[in-house]
Amino acid sequence: MFYDQLACGESDLGFTYLEKKLQNVLKISALDNDILRSLGFYTKDMKYNNAAAIFADRNSFFGVDIVRFGETINEILDRETLSNNSLLEQYDKALEIYSKHYQYEVIDGVVRIKRELVPEAAFREALANALVHRDFDVNAHIRIAMFKHKIEISSPGGLPLGVTQDEYLNGTISVLKNPIIGNLFFRLGLIEALGTGIRRINEAYRGYDIKPNYQIFDNSITIELPTTTAAYEVTSDESEILNVLKGGAILSSSEIAVRTSFSKSKVLRLIKDLTDKNYVSALGKGRSTKYKLR
Repeated sequence: MFYDQLACGESDLGFTYLEKKLQNVLKISALDNDILRSLGFYTKDMKYNNAAAIFADRNSFFGVDIVRFGETINEILDRETLSNNSLLEQYDKALEIYSKHYQYEVIDGVVRIKRELVPEAAFREALANALVHRDFDVNAHIRIAMFKHKIEISSPGGLPLGVTQDEYLNGTISVLKNPIIGNLFFRLGLIEALGTGIRRINEAYRGYDIKPNYQIFDNSITIELPTTTAAYEVTSDESEILNVLKGGAILSSSEIAVRTSFSKSKVLRLIKDLTDKNYVSALGKGRSTKYKLR
């Protein structure tokens, strides 16, 4: 049985925030027991489950810790922790904070145009992905670290059992850790379709040189969203390697050497530095290894 299906031990839960969401999106008149049952909030013996508690106005679950840094991690400009309230309220509040720091308007003639330092579509997907797929039985917050040139969203819990890293990154298989929570997010339109989040994040960065980065560990997953104004921090030689790989090129070290006039040993040294910086990824192993921009 999934964690969100287990009985929560609470008998008195309020759903004011959820009710307003359902009224606005699904046009219900009021939230009643029949609707709560249809949302999957009860166990077989009609007790509230963990999903119900997670969407309740007040609960005991960890939430989202948002920190905005200055030039270094030692300079904290702002911090807000969202916890013990509805998962939907955490989602909305995190979006408000994102909008405050990464969106602005410019005036072109008489028209106001919204600009995004981090694509909103990517942030929404990464945030929803973290909220829906986190391990709620881990006593840790989702961590959103906001920097000048990127946002990092780290979620407690690794990949679902049986899902490989490649399957996760390619969106070829969808396994929900919390199916009741995921289904409600889908019904509210907060996720487009199950299993498409990573592809939609990547799509939001089409046309930009620096792409999102994904770090997958046994007990956490971090999605790094660079700003659209971010630039590669590279040497002139490294820049030449990147220029060769632009446009979706997938090349071996020998092919890169020919196109740059660098020796193969120098190419391999530069590639290693670029891989360490998460600008380039390797495909294959040994002599068949090829390289591409992340």
